[in-house]
Amino acid sequence: MKKEWKWMLIAFVTVVLFRSGILHGAVYNIIGTNNNWPTVWNVVPGLSDPSEGLSRYWVDFVGDASYPVAYWAVDSEYVYFRMRVRGNATPNDMSDSFFVLIDRVGLGQEYVPEYGFAWDNNIPTPNQQDQHGLEMQVLGVLGNTWGTTSMDDIDGSSGQKYANDINGGGRTTDGYVRLTTDVPGGDFGQTMFLDFAVSWWYLTNYTGLAPTQQWRIAIASVGNANDHSRLGLNGDIVGASVNDPVSTGWSGILNVPEPSLGCFGVAVLVLWLVGNPQQKR
Repeated sequence: MKKEWKWMLIAFVTVVLFRSGILHGAVYNIIGTNNNWPTVWNVVPGLSDPSEGLSRYWVDFVGDASYPVAYWAVDSEYVYFRMRVRGNATPNDMSDSFFVLIDRVGLGQEYVPEYGFAWDNNIPTPNQQDQHGLEMQVLGVLGNTWGTTSMDDIDGSSGQKYANDINGGGRTTDGYVRLTTDVPGGDFGQTMFLDFAVSWWYLTNYTGLAPTQQWRIAIASVGNANDHSRLGLNGDIVGASVNDPVSTGWSGILNVPEPSLGCFGVAVLVLWLVGNPQQKR
């Protein structure tokens, strides 16, 4: 009976690891190399998205209750966001832009993005990541719909990074971008995780974002275009479409920071107990 319980626990842990994306394929450190990415991720509440069947499948966000479309985490140095997209690709395939849009609760109009993190990979050559790459954005044009709304870089430059942008002024540790392939996605098939990390030092010095606030987030992509394009153009908006009002597609409220053990911590604890039965007295 003890052996049966042991194998049941191992099977449970395996399922947890697959659903968490811990078992995966290639990892691409697109912008910088961060050796301290979270091992514990919190699911972003209130977001899900079906496949849109886009030919540029890597801009197609997917996720449900079993395989969430978005996660987040915080530590003393960074805030992290993770997005699930369909299929498998490499960074060289992706001449697109991806956005985590932030509505800071209590600041300005509700359900409107005051800020955004954008990975602009619509660049002629890979060595221009230092001029584009992960960028801090503010609201540019607020339209009646997502498809008539766009963001602008916080430094006001579409071609260069200035000191008040992420990794501007010669800094290299303000932000990171990572892509993980071959992540099981249930009915969605193979998926990928696109991860952003942005430092609290940068945010508190150059933006109005900081710990202890409340945020809502929305997630968008633009296909084969830069991060100044209308949101959702040839891409996707999680939980909404380009014709929907900007007030749709937002997550539940995130209380920043939000400590949580998370499923990885549970999995490690179970594995440790299986390997150390004397600790279960």
